[in-house]
Amino acid sequence: MIENLSRKIALIAAVLLGSAALLFFLPHPIRLGLDLAGGVRLVYKLDFEQAYRDGALDPSEPRDRVLDETIAILRKRVDPTGVREPTIRRIGQERIELCLPGTTELQGPPARAALEDAVAEVGNVPLRLTLPRGAGATPLALDAALAKFPGAGGVVQIDQEKIRYRSRQGELLVDIERGNAGTQVAAHAAGSEVVLVSDDAIHSAISNLGDMRFYIQAEREDFARLGSSVEAELESVRAWLASPENDTLKISVYNGLPRERGGPPPGIRWFTEALEDGQVFVPRAERSLLPLLENRPEWNFQGEDLAGVRSEPDPTGFPSVAFEMREAVKSDFGDFTEANIERVMAIVLNDEVVSAATINGKLPGSGIIYGRFTDRKVNELITVLRSGSLKIKPILEQEERVGATVGQEYVDKGWIMGLCAAGFVVGFMSLYFRKLGVYASIGLLCNMLIQMAALVALQATLTLPGIAGIILSIGMAVDANILIFERMREEQDKGAVPAQAAEAGFRNALSAIVDGNVTTVLAGLILYNLGTGPIRGFAVTLIIGVLTSMFAALVIVRLLIQLHVRRNPTQRFRMGRWFANANFRVLKQTRLAFGLSVRLIVVGLGWFAKLEPHEKYGIDFLGGATVKVRTEAPQHVEKLRELVAAIPGDIGESAVVFALPGSKLGEDAYTEFRISFKHREQAQRGQDGEQNFRSDIQRGLASVLQQGPIELSIQPGEASSAILGVLHLEDAHSVEDVSARLADAGLREPRVKTASGRADVFEFTAQAEPGAGELELETRLRNALQAHADSAGRSFALAEPIPETSLVGGQAVADLRDSAIKALALSIFVTVLYIRVRFLEYSYGIAAVAALLHDILLTIGVVALLVSFPFIHVEFDMPLVAVFLTIIGYSINDTIVVFDRIRENRRHMQAPLEQIVERSINETFSRTVITSTSMATILIVLLFNLGTGNVLESFSFVMAFGIFAGTFSSIFIASPIFLWLEKRQIAKRGGEQGPPALEATPTTESLVQV
Repeated sequence: MIENLSRKIALIAAVLLGSAALLFFLPHPIRLGLDLAGGVRLVYKLDFEQAYRDGALDPSEPRDRVLDETIAILRKRVDPTGVREPTIRRIGQERIELCLPGTTELQGPPARAALEDAVAEVGNVPLRLTLPRGAGATPLALDAALAKFPGAGGVVQIDQEKIRYRSRQGELLVDIERGNAGTQVAAHAAGSEVVLVSDDAIHSAISNLGDMRFYIQAEREDFARLGSSVEAELESVRAWLASPENDTLKISVYNGLPRERGGPPPGIRWFTEALEDGQVFVPRAERSLLPLLENRPEWNFQGEDLAGVRSEPDPTGFPSVAFEMREAVKSDFGDFTEANIERVMAIVLNDEVVSAATINGKLPGSGIIYGRFTDRKVNELITVLRSGSLKIKPILEQEERVGATVGQEYVDKGWIMGLCAAGFVVGFMSLYFRKLGVYASIGLLCNMLIQMAALVALQATLTLPGIAGIILSIGMAVDANILIFERMREEQDKGAVPAQAAEAGFRNALSAIVDGNVTTVLAGLILYNLGTGPIRGFAVTLIIGVLTSMFAALVIVRLLIQLHVRRNPTQRFRMGRWFANANFRVLKQTRLAFGLSVRLIVVGLGWFAKLEPHEKYGIDFLGGATVKVRTEAPQHVEKLRELVAAIPGDIGESAVVFALPGSKLGEDAYTEFRISFKHREQAQRGQDGEQNFRSDIQRGLASVLQQGPIELSIQPGEASSAILGVLHLEDAHSVEDVSARLADAGLREPRVKTASGRADVFEFTAQAEPGAGELELETRLRNALQAHADSAGRSFALAEPIPETSLVGGQAVADLRDSAIKALALSIFVTVLYIRVRFLEYSYGIAAVAALLHDILLTIGVVALLVSFPFIHVEFDMPLVAVFLTIIGYSINDTIVVFDRIRENRRHMQAPLEQIVERSINETFSRTVITSTSMATILIVLLFNLGTGNVLESFSFVMAFGIFAGTFSSIFIASPIFLWLEKRQIAKRGGEQGPPALEATPTTESLVQV
């Protein structure tokens, strides 16, 4: 009789039904990481120590409060409209991680201006930007061009020299640092072109202090002078905001429209009122709108002009907001407020009015905003105003960027990989273990359902390495079943009936299952706490997979077997017998195995030591950047190397180019390449080479890089503008479907054709309303294409020329390296400690660690050889640390199975220790081989990613080799070392081998019926 049968069935049913409900009844059950959904991950550091030294921060101010305040400010900067849904969190005590899902448009068009004065050879002379003031150059357009140069500093390029400026004051770039990123200092002629290098829109939103402006509210008399009225202009702007085609456009686009196209009167700007924190969302067209007057050039105050913001009681004792301007603008600010006494001064942040207060008198550089505010309102307003003046400037340390279409490819590939891996395991288990294999397969499917539901319940994020973790856990999930089934086979061979064999199989395998899985979970926890980004996702899926597999094996599969035995009490379980009666003289081969391993390790480590740091280490441990690029036409790798080498500075000298085999078209010609720039050891830390790498590559490869993805040429006309354009898409679509999308974007009479020899590139002509700008049309086209599908159900996806970017600043290198070392050292320490506690002998722990070190050192040698002979592109980085920790978990799992059998046999066998060890190895040999076969799931990951150059290619290859090394070491390394250590202990104890065996005689056995 099965104990508590109804309770077990109810428990399993509740778990499975709850898991299914979580997965199938939530609208978006599984959160995808940025590498799958597309998007950007940025890690910024706040240098508190430098801020204390500079006096920017009071040492008494708590760091936690500064971090929380900075996070609130960054959220307002990068998500002013509340639609991007960024994830911003603290990492430790001085770092902030910012994730923007689905955001791919990081790079804006390079800002350009003419240099009015010659640049001095040396010194700290400011650069003056003379912006174009020709026809159509409205004050709004000039402000927009100027705003592209971050007020908190950036890098510009003049001729071939890069120059860093620390601050922008109006049209002046001050605090100059010449010869940036290894470029040569040179003289430049007046009128030389100035190009902004660090032109990333999100970085600018975080570091640019010029997003905040001070304006005076326009009154009725101002409109009357311009021949209009407030009511008429308000109706016009509300109609523009309510139009669906303008839904994603900023109101600054409306302010830039010429009067003949329905724009505002000259000198007037409209801005919407900002929503307060916690306020119910109100559409822009329904919010309050304020008309504001354009300022005189000397009164163009910005967020960078704010020196400080604080809370202070007003004259009546209520909380108020006090602010102070920088010394350089105090006089002008006093004149500005004196000229507008009794008028409303509005503060505009990110095109929204955050404060509007009446000027009661001249403010000589400081003032108070009051109005019977609550403490909460004051704190909110202070945070908003400080959005224009961060106390500590964030330093970019890491960046990861993946295009949404690339992420979708990984998702699709992940589904196929997972199904193939599951199919392989189900097929193998069913063929080898027959009916038991079917039960194990049912348990595996239940395990996958519970595992995915657990990811949802924990709100975990699924990443690309996380998919690999799931596939790996599929292989590990059957290990517990294999242990149980092999134990059942042994009991049946001894003559036990099926019920006895099943009970003994679960009982005898339990300790090995628990020990092996606990050590894997411990390695996963270490990886989660010390890892970053997607590596944490791998750790989460691995831990959840181990725990759910134990539930599936020990509860679900056990119940299925018990029900089978109940129905068929005399039917023996049939299964394969690979090495079931193995009788290898393993210990006789110890000398050969040790000699081979030592030679391979010495050769591998010697090769590793021979390699230069920039050859063997990834950007995680050196600092640098890597990008994936697409070319317009197939190119030879030598051509790209020549173009990259011509880029001035450290990048051209150090960048490495290699082609992605999966993009090969023709003889030695490819369309996709990966380009990496790493800091050399002698390179100066803190330079901007890695941060500007993407834009440098974009300009250096302009002649061969894929264009677009949207190219537009506008020929203005009186009645309409003629548009010539090209669209670069990820997939082939029909001309009719593309024409329909163009019409949805508001383009009239579209005529579309495919480019010569391409089914995914479309050339078109169309008509648009007169005065339509390139930026406006491109935004409309993107909105018309995104989130839409063609008549065949294929989504329209723009093909980005640089779909992936990864950056690690020099400042983050030490932390990443230290965390990797800590993870490996702590994992080994925890392993020794756990085995010592479980096995009560240090011999087991020391032997297990020796096997671990063997596996790691052997794998390091193989990776070193692959660096020199790149059959697969691989280098030492944080994903490889995740591989090493997983190898540790697998190797320990394998070794514990052998040690558990040795421990068991020592209690029951009266024989020399050599015989006990060798017998234990042979008894577990079948399980070792079968488990290694089931772990071939990781080879499926390798097969699907071979030639892609992504992280899973090297990840899966090194993992597969590590599994092989772990299997080898558990047999030929761990057991012989344990034998040697234990024999030494026996010699010290005077020849005692261990506890005496218990012998049972027929006369002592009896059956008693109760």
